[in-house]
Amino acid sequence: MNDEVSDWRIVAQALAEKYEPNSAASPSDATRPAVDQLCIQIGSRIGRYTIIGLLGQGGMGVVYRAKQDVTNRPVALKVIQKSRMSSKGIDLLLREAAVLGRLRHQGIAQILDAGVVQGGGQATPYLAMELVEGPSLIEAVSADALPIRSRLQLLAQVCDAVEHAHQKGVIHRDLKPANILIEKTIDGPRAKVLDFGVAKLTEDKTQGPPTPEHPARLVGTIQYMSPEQCRGGAEALDARSDVFALGVVAYELLSGAFPYDLSRCDRNEAIGRIQTQVPLRLGEHDS
Repeated sequence: MNDEVSDWRIVAQALAEKYEPNSAASPSDATRPAVDQLCIQIGSRIGRYTIIGLLGQGGMGVVYRAKQDVTNRPVALKVIQKSRMSSKGIDLLLREAAVLGRLRHQGIAQILDAGVVQGGGQATPYLAMELVEGPSLIEAVSADALPIRSRLQLLAQVCDAVEHAHQKGVIHRDLKPANILIEKTIDGPRAKVLDFGVAKLTEDKTQGPPTPEHPARLVGTIQYMSPEQCRGGAEALDARSDVFALGVVAYELLSGAFPYDLSRCDRNEAIGRIQTQVPLRLGEHDS
């Protein structure tokens, strides 16, 4: 019997026996069908993929460098962290797969495969994505000391990719240099936008306005958030929040600083400052 479900559209069905649909509570440690992804060893296998090394760890998942069977194609394999293995965590991974399935652009890392491997009483959901080799946007422009024109050319590539996402009804919600990698191609450096794990679909009306019983959840990276995003509540967000984040990225590319000084702020102070203060003009920075 094949123990792998390779179509992300039926991953939820494959996990139905393990999780109560739409449950807000995480399963207990005794029933949680997870492996500790940080302990996955080099050479271990997940479905049709062999783990080669660790690429990074985010709030929701761990991303590995892996190799696909038969083709030996290198991929970035994302799996859910053990602490996030819940119906909500599964939903977020499925959502990311659905979002990436909409997008076909040279400036966006493509999804190649998704599914869940079941075996030995465990279930391991995964996303296999295009492996992008290269530094982050800020690291790239700093290492090569790129002139302003070249920096803006890379930013234009990012804007083009984000516009494609918006045309497909996808708002990224976490645009920042760390989610933009620069790979070298025969045509020159190419910016690639990654990590649509917290993206919002514009037609998604499932989340209503926040209430005292269900307060708004802040999603994204505060330094790059628009004032609207800082207020929380996905229903108030549209593509303009991504445009604001791109403006902050542009500001950082050109000045090496942020439009707000948040260096000595705690989380709440930073959120308040973004919502109330006028950003410092680029020309006011010390040369």
